[in-house]
Amino acid sequence: MLSRFVLVGLVAAATPTVADPATGLAEAQSTELLLAHNRWRSRVGVPPLVWSEGLAESSARWAARLDQGGQCGMEHSDTPDLGENLYWASPIRWSTGLVTVQDVRPGFVTDVWGRESADFQVEANTCTPGKTCGHYTQIVWRSTREVGCAVRVCAAKDQIWVCQYRPAGNFIGERPF
Repeated sequence: MLSRFVLVGLVAAATPTVADPATGLAEAQSTELLLAHNRWRSRVGVPPLVWSEGLAESSARWAARLDQGGQCGMEHSDTPDLGENLYWASPIRWSTGLVTVQDVRPGFVTDVWGRESADFQVEANTCTPGKTCGHYTQIVWRSTREVGCAVRVCAAKDQIWVCQYRPAGNFIGERPF
């Protein structure tokens, strides 16, 4: 009985997660990204986002453009009608010289942006001087309705995560929520 359980467990653990070739994300990862975004939004009482395959594909195209020269770049697209968050992860460099891709969870990426909330001063509608809040405010921007994301692993085994939002947020003088 125990040997059957172990065998079933090993087969389940070895079953690969199939990523969408366009976005680099498996369905479970897209779901995790959406749920993480909506957890941050629920904290401030704004409506949940819906996943947009079109935005995910647009994010993937931008991530591909950032994959130049073997390493992932960090530059925002010039898409005025979309908001955008970027996250870069370095490779793991082992003492043996081996270089591998980090196992970055989609929820972790969203939470890195969301934790900027600690530096957002709601009453003053501003960020603590010297800190970054724009990723967080884009996540919770009241009028934003859709999100789509992608990840790309570059030749140097670093990775770039791109999430695009429609409609865009982060307008100067406007409150996010």
